[in-house]
Amino acid sequence: MKDIPTNQETMPDREAIRILLREALGELQKDHLKKELLKEMQAKNSLGRIAGHPASLVLMGFILTGIFGTIITSRWQRREWDRQQARLIQIRRIEQKEKIMEALTQAIGDSNATEENVLIAFRPDWRVGDTRREDITKERFEAWRAQGGRDWRIAKELLWNKLDFYFTEPRKSQLLSSFEVVLNRREDIASRIGGLVAQYNNNVNVRPNDAFQKEIRGIFDQIYKNRDDLRQMDKLILEDIEKDAQVPHTLWDYVM
Repeated sequence: MKDIPTNQETMPDREAIRILLREALGELQKDHLKKELLKEMQAKNSLGRIAGHPASLVLMGFILTGIFGTIITSRWQRREWDRQQARLIQIRRIEQKEKIMEALTQAIGDSNATEENVLIAFRPDWRVGDTRREDITKERFEAWRAQGGRDWRIAKELLWNKLDFYFTEPRKSQLLSSFEVVLNRREDIASRIGGLVAQYNNNVNVRPNDAFQKEIRGIFDQIYKNRDDLRQMDKLILEDIEKDAQVPHTLWDYVM
C-alpha cells in the first residue's frame, strides 16, 4: 500500500507560486506592448498613405499656397503702396523745387534788370540827342523803385521760407547762405543807386563826371556778382532735383 502524501507535500511552495505569477505577468505585459506597437505602426502607415495620396498633396499645396500666398501678396501690396506714395511725395518735392528755382531766377533777374536799366540811363553816350532821354531816365527810376517795393519784400520772404522748408542739409545751408549774400548785396546796390539818383536830380548833366561813372562801374560789378551767385544757386537746386529724381531700376530694390 502506497504512502499517501501529506498536505504539506501536495501544497505548492509559496516561492514557486510567486515565480509563476511574475512570469505570467511578464507575458501579459509583453503581449500588451506588442499590441501597442502594432497599433502605432499601423497609425503611422495610415498617415503616410494619406500624406502620399495625390489628393492630399493637392490639398496641402492649396493650403500652403493660400496662406503664404496671401501673406506675400499682402506684403507686396503694402510695399508697393508705400513705394507709390513715396514716389508721389518725391515728384511733388521736385515740382516745388523747380518752382522755387523759377521764382528765384525771376525775382533776382528782375532786380538785376531794373538796376541795370537805371545805370545804363546814366551813361554819357546813352540816347544822346533823344528828346525823351530824361523822361525815359525818370521812368526807369520809377520802375526800379516799384520793383524794390512791397512785391520784392514779399517775394524774398517767400523764397527764404521755401528754401528753408524744401531743402535738407547740407544743400539748405548752402542755398540760404548764398541767398543772404545776394540780399545783402542788393541792399547795398539799392543804397548806392539811390545816391546816384540824388546826384542826377541835383544836376541832370552829372553823367560825364568821373566819380559818377566810377560809382556806376562799381555797382555793375556787384550786379554781376549777384548774377553769378544766382547761377550757382540754380546749379545747387538742379543737383538736388537730379538727386531726388533717382529711383531704383526695379521694384525689388524697394522690397528686398
